[in-house]
Amino acid sequence: MFNRLNIDNVGFGVVFGYNTTLGVQGQESGPVGNIVKNSNFGNGDFGIERNGYWIEIGLRNSSEHNKFYNVGNGPGGYGTPLYSNIRFMAETNKTVSDYFERAKYLLSDQNFINGVVYIPEVEGTLFVESQSHEVNISQYTVPTRIFRLPGNTTAIHEIDYWYNSTAVNAKRQGSLTIMVDYDNNDVKLVDSYEYIGNSSLSENIEFSAALSDEDSDTTMDTLVISMQNATTSDSGKLRFKVKSKLEK
Repeated sequence: MFNRLNIDNVGFGVVFGYNTTLGVQGQESGPVGNIVKNSNFGNGDFGIERNGYWIEIGLRNSSEHNKFYNVGNGPGGYGTPLYSNIRFMAETNKTVSDYFERAKYLLSDQNFINGVVYIPEVEGTLFVESQSHEVNISQYTVPTRIFRLPGNTTAIHEIDYWYNSTAVNAKRQGSLTIMVDYDNNDVKLVDSYEYIGNSSLSENIEFSAALSDEDSDTTMDTLVISMQNATTSDSGKLRFKVKSKLEK
């Protein structure tokens, strides 16, 4: 187990299984059962240019309660992401309760919500659960971007949300299920919810989702979640948490 690491000013952070050739003597499985926990990645003056934690070959390794700051942005900052924070290319590896500073900027910050590719925090075939998020909501007469997720692979996102209007009597909790078939550029969204408040406003909010090519290179790269809100002069908060099933 690797505990309380502080890694900064390097090209990569923790790397397992790179240049491993399975079947060669001494390389039967790659690294197995390693735990990196309670560590800080890229929380200094320079950051980590590429992946903070990369497992190319290896089984049942994990990242637990780590914090990833300026990681994977090359020589730039959060507005120019180039690499994932965690890259787990072998199955059975996992991330548990990790924190990703990238989401603070790329998910809903209005300075980055248009024209910046959302390179994923975590890359590979695995389950990922995010920290909680909050965005401000107002009246939207047309579908309007409210937050984004990485959109460079086939995935299923389950988003538990709570909406509370501060302008009218309207509260809503629900779950968005967004299925992304990346190869066919197909996105399906299902919104299951419960509502309490003014009954005439119960159906005023409508979510939609689509893949987007943020850098205009003809390749879809970002999943955009939009909202249309017909409640006049509305304002409120949308709080949510994302659980994702990813395919590499």
